[in-house]
Amino acid sequence: GGSRIAVRLAHMASGEYDLTIIDDNIDVCRRLPEKCSGCDVHIIHGDARNNDVLTEENIEAMDAFVALTDFSETNILACLTAKEFHVNKTIAEVENIQFISEAEGLNIGTVINKKLLASSKIFQLLLDADESSSKFMALADAEVAELDARPGSRITKAKVMDLKLSHDMTIAGLIRDGKGMLVEGRTQIQPGDHVVVF
Repeated sequence: GGSRIAVRLAHMASGEYDLTIIDDNIDVCRRLPEKCSGCDVHIIHGDARNNDVLTEENIEAMDAFVALTDFSETNILACLTAKEFHVNKTIAEVENIQFISEAEGLNIGTVINKKLLASSKIFQLLLDADESSSKFMALADAEVAELDARPGSRITKAKVMDLKLSHDMTIAGLIRDGKGMLVEGRTQIQPGDHVVVF
């Protein structure tokens, strides 16, 4: 798909990867060279769910397939098609939240959602999490965050029950000095603790 995200990805990854954008809208394909100016990207008019188009573009030799159309259903089906060609890494943008659990159940690869990614970033900022050591996983009905508590961050300044965290947030456990432990209200998180938050 020749969406805004695809254009942005082309600007970020051009030079590092050989990129091909496939879109079934001829007008979009005509505008893409201008939008992707300075990027080394091949633009193909066709339907990425079509086996013949994927065969012509040598899909079996690709390292990754990223479905970024504006339609969740199209992205899911395109990734399923790419999986049939044994592409190792497939990523589908699924904007319709109700489709996320179904997409995960189909084993289409990685599912991304702009809203969940944005909330993960905000969550990371609220907890003063270090980006280099944090991991966030968006699920259909939950977010799981793994992070290392930094010295001076808000979560190290009081016992968990006194932190006034959102009621939607549960600190499930932590690892301190190589030992796992459950977190309860009286627990005080220390700098360096590896914390798991739902």
